[in-house]
Amino acid sequence: MLSLAHHCGVVAILIGFLGGCVPRDPLAPPKLNAQRDLIVFVGKRLSVTKQTAEQDSMDEKFEARYRVLQLVFGRYEGTEITFTVYDHYGSPSFAQYDTALMFVARYEGKLYHEKYQYFAVYPTRDGRWASCGDPYSDEPPVHRGALKPHPIEFATAVHDRKAGRPCTEGNYVEELLPVKENGVLKARGWVF
Repeated sequence: MLSLAHHCGVVAILIGFLGGCVPRDPLAPPKLNAQRDLIVFVGKRLSVTKQTAEQDSMDEKFEARYRVLQLVFGRYEGTEITFTVYDHYGSPSFAQYDTALMFVARYEGKLYHEKYQYFAVYPTRDGRWASCGDPYSDEPPVHRGALKPHPIEFATAVHDRKAGRPCTEGNYVEELLPVKENGVLKARGWVF
């Protein structure tokens, strides 16, 4: 039997960057029930700690702990959430942000970050959460959709890390969910 990390690595190789961290038989038709098993939330990073990965893993393993600030999709009742993260490139890129829209999957009673899926988000003046800039900037070109950033008033100064200038446009978290739902998550077999 393959270990979780090894299986995730095999899936990632078979379907490239679209490979998720939730293990599944790559030959079976993928049908992942988002209503039951996907949790999408705005979270505040409390800790991201490197763990010992399985010996045959191609990824590094981390434990992430977040405070749940807003549940956007799925079922989760706690105010904090802890989940396992596998990342081929070292420390997960979402860990550099204080707050992010996170995508976490339930699998066999455990929680796993849906590999590489997140949006950095920031508080807005109207008490909501929004991203900065192009919502497809980290998406594969095949998943580019029609959503465009629009003017947003952030609660504090936000800088567009890619453009290197103050951010004045973005998208609210409710607008961002369909970017993943109709893109990478759909390609990975999630059914909404």
